[in-house]
Amino acid sequence: APEDAGVEGQFMELFAQFLRRPEAKNRDQLLMGKHWIENDRVFFRSADLMDFLDKKRFRDLSSREIWAILRGIKAEHHQFNIKN
Repeated sequence: APEDAGVEGQFMELFAQFLRRPEAKNRDQLLMGKHWIENDRVFFRSADLMDFLDKKRFRDLSSREIWAILRGIKAEHHQFNIKN
């Protein structure tokens, strides 16, 4: 079966779609639901990814399972302030 046949593969395809959307021009635009790229790192808000998945009617994985998959591809939690 192809890689995207399973639930994890379906998630990865949707995650790729999430990242193909127009990116932020600066860090502040993260608040608009966009992802931002700096130094070959992609930043996005967890809530924005979950909203995107919900709009695509993807509810097969819990947020804990989603983050386990993302950690498996070297995703890390990072926090910084935007507009104070």
